[in-house]
Amino acid sequence: MEEKARVKVTFKIEDGGARFSDILAAERVGEDLYRLLHPPCGAWWLSVGDVVRCRPATEEEVFRDGPHVVYEELVESAGHQTVSVVFRFEDDFDTYERITLEMKEAGFRVFEAWGRERLVDIESKEELDRLMAFLEQRRGHLDRVEVLGPPKGGMQ
Repeated sequence: MEEKARVKVTFKIEDGGARFSDILAAERVGEDLYRLLHPPCGAWWLSVGDVVRCRPATEEEVFRDGPHVVYEELVESAGHQTVSVVFRFEDDFDTYERITLEMKEAGFRVFEAWGRERLVDIESKEELDRLMAFLEQRRGHLDRVEVLGPPKGGMQ
C-alpha cells in the first residue's frame, strides 16, 4: 500500500552531533519505510529512489507543523547519484531559472535546493557524462559542480 506524502525528515550527522532537517517528497512504502522522491540537501549519501527507515519525531525534534519523521537508516539504494550545481553570486535569479529550465528541457531531473543550488538526479554514467558536458558549456555561470557521494551500485 503506497501512499504519497510530504514528509519532513530530520537527519542527525555523526560529525559533532549536528542536526539539520529537510522537507522531502516521499512515498510511504511500509510502516516506517519511505522512498525518496527528492534528493536531500546535505545528506550526500542518499539519492532519489532510495528507501529509508524513519521513526516518528519526538516533540523536541519537530521544527514545524506537519508530518515529521527522523531518518534512521538507508534500507535500499536505488543506485542513483546526485549532482550539486551552484550558480555564481554575480548572476541574477533570472539566469538561475533560465539554466534550470534548459536542464529540464534537456531531460535532466532538477530539484531546487538552497538559494543558488540545484540538485540533479542521475541514474547512469552516460547521464552523468551528458550533464557534465551540458554544464561545461555554461561554466561561466557556475560557482561549482559537485558529484555527491561515491558511485552507487546502479551507476554503470
